[in-house]
Amino acid sequence: MTRNKSHATALQWNWKSRQELNRRLLDSYGDLAAPRRAFVMDAMRRDPYRTPRAELATLGALTDDTDENCDVCFTYLVSVTPLLAVRLSMVGPYALVQALDDGTSTASRPRVITSEEELDSPAARDVLRILARHGLRCLSEPMLAEPVGLHLPDVAEPTVYNALFAPEDQPWVIAEGSGR
Repeated sequence: MTRNKSHATALQWNWKSRQELNRRLLDSYGDLAAPRRAFVMDAMRRDPYRTPRAELATLGALTDDTDENCDVCFTYLVSVTPLLAVRLSMVGPYALVQALDDGTSTASRPRVITSEEELDSPAARDVLRILARHGLRCLSEPMLAEPVGLHLPDVAEPTVYNALFAPEDQPWVIAEGSGR
């Protein structure tokens, strides 16, 4: 029972972590009212996740699905069971891991994975272990859905997800709101 409580606590931002996130947003975007995306090209040149990416590639075929023109993260599809989409933020050490074909996910609503307990596959668990070993924090849906004070064009109410990964709506919100 204690394990579930500590896992639930990890699904929320604590004050210190949220302060760190806000500092990283300011460091990356500059002016939050008029954000700049120069950090994206810098991150592409620096390739800060080359080591964890190489380790992920040892688990199965790795497809780079990064869209530097729109997203602010590196996106990799890891061919393990279940197929995982792994997004690594260019803003800081934050990750979003989504199961794309695990029987509970759908194309319109990939399931967000935050802990090993949520996975039956040893290879998929290894993905989370690799990210943790490299200091990447896997964020939960509640953490990703929290609002941030960042102005993004075409995003009415920017969230942590928008600031760290992509300007489009969160996949789990699209699916729930669309009636699919």
